[in-house]
This record gives sequence, structure tokens and C-alpha cells, in this order.
Amino acid sequence: MVNALTATSFDNMSLDNIMIDNIKQQAARQFAEKTVAIDEKYQTSFDRLDKEKDKYINVLASINNAKMAMENGQKGIEEIKGIMLEMRSTLSIIKESDGDTAFLEQYNEHIRKISTTANLYSEQFNSIGKADEFTGAPNTIEYKEDLSGRMISKEGVDLSAGFKIDANDGTTWVVDFSSNSIVQREGYDAAAETRGDLTGKDTSINTGLTLVSYDESTGAIEATAMVNGVEETITGTLENSGLNLMGAWFYNDFETDEDIARAYSDINKAGTDVVVGQAQIEMNFSSIRLSENKAKEVMDGYKEDRKDKMYSQMEEQQKLQYEVEKQYQAMLINLDSMQKQQANYVSVFGSAIESNPMLDLLL
Repeated sequence: MVNALTATSFDNMSLDNIMIDNIKQQAARQFAEKTVAIDEKYQTSFDRLDKEKDKYINVLASINNAKMAMENGQKGIEEIKGIMLEMRSTLSIIKESDGDTAFLEQYNEHIRKISTTANLYSEQFNSIGKADEFTGAPNTIEYKEDLSGRMISKEGVDLSAGFKIDANDGTTWVVDFSSNSIVQREGYDAAAETRGDLTGKDTSINTGLTLVSYDESTGAIEATAMVNGVEETITGTLENSGLNLMGAWFYNDFETDEDIARAYSDINKAGTDVVVGQAQIEMNFSSIRLSENKAKEVMDGYKEDRKDKMYSQMEEQQKLQYEVEKQYQAMLINLDSMQKQQANYVSVFGSAIESNPMLDLLL
């Protein structure tokens, strides 16, 4: 009969292999379970950081939109300054051209280009145009600065060149640069923010209007308009927007030196407004860049925090691996010690067992 003391070396090797496999499996199971626990603990932290980082990505996107609005404003201002230089040049030519209508059209095109440039972008990306049609207030750019939900507002400037006439008959004549026309509306109410209805009357702002009189102190104006081939008188109050620049009709098509001088004066005033507006946009831009830097610092903090936690996770996993390996080696040493003890038993008692059948039976 084979027993622990009479087993052959082959039998002992089989038993040892089984025990070693069990030790390996135990160590592997322990390592896997503790590794999962470590990963779950850190994954919770990673998920929280990633969620907060995603929120700040939205903050940065909001700030970037505000930056784009100011950048668009800066580019638009440079274009408007260039157009105003062209206006001065055109006036100089008109003064010497003896009433060449081509230069009147050129001047009117400058006015249209200024308004088109100021209103080129949508409200979200426009800091120099898109003023409130009813209040005349400049467009406001809003953005998130942090996760508080509070919106930061930066007021833009209106560098367009629009106008309307509140007529004494209760109607309102409103400029539409997209069609170079001025249209009559009935029921237009700025206080109620309603445009009212079109009456069907309109005329060209380039060739359909003639100035009769204008009082700069009150805004009172009288003009004639060619509407469907019929001359119609418009009396009311002129309300400018933006740079207060007007087309050639407002200066009597520059018939006299006085008319040209009035145009020069308005361009010079508008030039001052552009410089002031440019300073406002630059100030807004600086403030937005500060907000951007703060947000980027927070984002960098998230990245550093995540990196630190990844290092901590790796250290814990390495420590766990070391501890499990240490326990595994300790169990192998214990097993080896048991094997040596068993070998000593076999050496001491082996011959006695072989010569005593009764003892063999007991064992």
C-alpha cells in the first residue's frame, strides 16, 4: 500500500504539482480580486474628473465663441476704417467731378458696405453690429466663465449706418440695405417691439429720396420720395443708428461745398466713434482672454489630478503585485519545508515500514 511515507518520487511529484497549482490559483485569484477593487476605486475618481472636465470644455467653448465675436469685431473695424478712407477720397473726387452721378453711386455703396460689414455675422459672433432694432442698444456678447452658471456680458458697439423716419402720419419708413430701399410700415411700435405691416410703399435709398429740410437739433426732417412713379412727401423725425452716416441724398447729392462739408463733418464724427468702439472691443477682448486663461488653468488642474491618480493607481497595483508575489513565495517555501520534512520521515522510518506489514497497515 502506498502512503505518505512509502510513496514513490513520482507520486510525491504529482502531489507537489497539485499543491503548487493550488497555490498559484489562490495567488492569481487574490491578485485579480484586489486589482478589480483598485480599478473600481480609481475609475470612480476618473469618471468624476472627466465629468467635470467635460463641463469645463463647454465653458471654454462658450469663451471661444465670445473671443470669435471680438475677433470678428476687430476685423470689421479695420474694414470700416478702410471704407471711411475711401469715402473721404470719393468726396474729394465729387468736389472736382462737376456732378458725375457715378461717384454718387460710389459714395452710397460705401454706406451700404459699412452697414453690411457691421452686420456680417450672427448675433452670437457679432460685437460691432446687430443692434436692437427697437431700442438701438448695441449687441451684447454673453459667455460662461466657470461652472457657476453665471453668464458674463460684454456690450458691443454699433458701427452700422442705418436710419428710420418716424413719419407724422403714424407710419414708419425703415431702411433695408439688402435691397437698397426704404419701406413704409404701419403699426411699427418700438416700445412694443413690433414691426407692424408693410404698406406696399417703398423707394430706393440711392435715387428715390430728396432732402427738403433737416433740423439737426430736433431730428425733424422733410423729404420727398418717388413711390411707384409718384412723388410723395415724408415729414417726421429722423432716427439714426450706429455711425450716423447717411447716403448722398441726405447731402443734396453734394451740390454745394456746404453739403460736402456736412458729409466730411459726419465722417469725422463717425471716425471718432470707430476709435472709441475699437477701444471698447479691445477692452472686452482682454477681459475674455483672462477668463480663458482661468478656465485653461482649471482644465490643466484636471489633467494633473488625473495623472496623479493614474500614478497612484499604478503604485497600488505594483504594491499589490509585490505582496501577492511575496505571499506566493512564502507558501512555496512552506511547501518545500514540508517536502523536506517528509523526506526525513521516509529516511528514518522507511525501512521499518517496509519490514513490518502490520505497521504498513496502520499507516
